[in-house]
Amino acid sequence: MLHEQQKLKPLLEEVNGAQSMNELEQVVNEAIKSRIRLNLPHQGKLYGKTHESKYCFADYVIKRTSDLKKKHKTEKDIEVASGIVCKLVSQVAVLYNINSMCIIDALEEFKGHKANMKQVCLVYRIVLLNS
Repeated sequence: MLHEQQKLKPLLEEVNGAQSMNELEQVVNEAIKSRIRLNLPHQGKLYGKTHESKYCFADYVIKRTSDLKKKHKTEKDIEVASGIVCKLVSQVAVLYNINSMCIIDALEEFKGHKANMKQVCLVYRIVLLNS
């Protein structure tokens, strides 16, 4: 597990350094391609709340989408953020932080987000049934 955390650390730094949704999406694609455990828990507070104790790569990425969305509020950025969330969900990402769910809910301002999430869940169910 320590080895995996060491492999994940540079990806977390890349997430933090992403200056656009497209850059962030590239980091997520890289993480998925590397087959690293996206659900690996990290101890700490991501949002600075007292009830927090841990977070994972998906939580970190979702927080960064929120930060970037505040800076660049274009329809295309929101669409890319929705795609990022769907990619994480399709990889069976687990969220350790309730604040991440609130950010995902806020993405529903993008008209296609709900349909995207339904499609990902449907594909995931089909994969499970065929396993």
